[in-house]
Amino acid sequence: MSDLEPVISAEPDWPVRRLGDVVTLLRRGTAPVYVDDSDVKAIGQRCVTNSDFDASWARPHSARAMARTLKPEVGDVLINSTGTGTIGRSALFGEREGNYIVDGHVTVARPQPTAIRGRWLNDLLRTPAGQRYLETRCYAGSTNQVELSAVALADLLIAVPPLDFQLWAETLLDTLDTTVRTTSSLLAKLNLLKIGLTQAVFADGSAPLIALGEVAEVRNGTTPSRERRDYWERGSVPWVSSGKVNDYRITAPSELVTERAVGECHLRILPAGSVLVGMIGQGKTRGMAARLDIAAAINQNLAGIVPGPRLLGAYLHHYLVHSYQKLRSGGRGSNQDALTTGLVAQFQVPVPPIEEQRRVADLLDALDLRIASERRIVAKLTAEKEGLLADLLSGRVRVPAEVSS
Repeated sequence: MSDLEPVISAEPDWPVRRLGDVVTLLRRGTAPVYVDDSDVKAIGQRCVTNSDFDASWARPHSARAMARTLKPEVGDVLINSTGTGTIGRSALFGEREGNYIVDGHVTVARPQPTAIRGRWLNDLLRTPAGQRYLETRCYAGSTNQVELSAVALADLLIAVPPLDFQLWAETLLDTLDTTVRTTSSLLAKLNLLKIGLTQAVFADGSAPLIALGEVAEVRNGTTPSRERRDYWERGSVPWVSSGKVNDYRITAPSELVTERAVGECHLRILPAGSVLVGMIGQGKTRGMAARLDIAAAINQNLAGIVPGPRLLGAYLHHYLVHSYQKLRSGGRGSNQDALTTGLVAQFQVPVPPIEEQRRVADLLDALDLRIASERRIVAKLTAEKEGLLADLLSGRVRVPAEVSS
């Protein structure tokens, strides 16, 4: 980007302005005086999140120490100005109850009401192009003491459309935001419901506890050697690696191996309905479970559990996900914690009658399907918003004539 180009290329009829020329205030707050309790709250870096302004992180500030403090106004853009990993985040300060000040780690950009909307400026700063500009031109200092330069920030060039366009764009984005928030709230409630139901079902205590090895076959996985990759990378037999195990259902393989690899590498095909458990690693994989919806071979970092007639795979999967920490703590290795098929076989699970297992599995499966559906909706809406925002900021979407008039 040359010094004469705006941070985001836009319609040529939009005037290009310096940020410093379209704001009435661009400066940091002051060091707060924290107290145990106060009606005044100090806004710090943690309040400016990746998604929005979060007032719950604001800390009580002494009402007696208000001299020279900076109070945010509705429509201000708050920009984190220090700290690796947090610097450059921005959020819009909207209508809210209470008294607030801004601490010295946050910069306030106050838009001129007749020039630019806070929402427009905030959305622009949060784009990849806006973040690149901040990183390459506005940060100063060493790795652990990076700070945002207000002088450099003031030189940021912005293509500024007419206010009626900004207001129309704001209305569109606010509508999408409301839909995303509503769906996200429903998703959070469904997740809480799943947790509550799972705890209630498995805390019953009436079913006998039986070692897995008594009601299922626990198998080791195998990975074909590297020198045989010439004939096992492409084939027709599904093979699943430990990276696929994430507490959900596996409906597609990691790779396909040939029939020859299955025979020569002693790969054992697990039937659909089996349950996989991660065996090795300091990360989350160890102890995580997944249900295998396809017949497949598995690698050596997984244990495959083939339920017998007394145990339903879907029920076992839900129980192992619920018992993640307990199962995970079963293995201890010299260099890394690790489970073994022996430890998995010794792990005890409640085994009620098969019909009761089916009812539990059907109930939790239905909730999982609903949660997955809502999660896809949130992802789709978020992607739509990002695409619309890019089009609005560049002027590829123009305000309709009837709205403009």
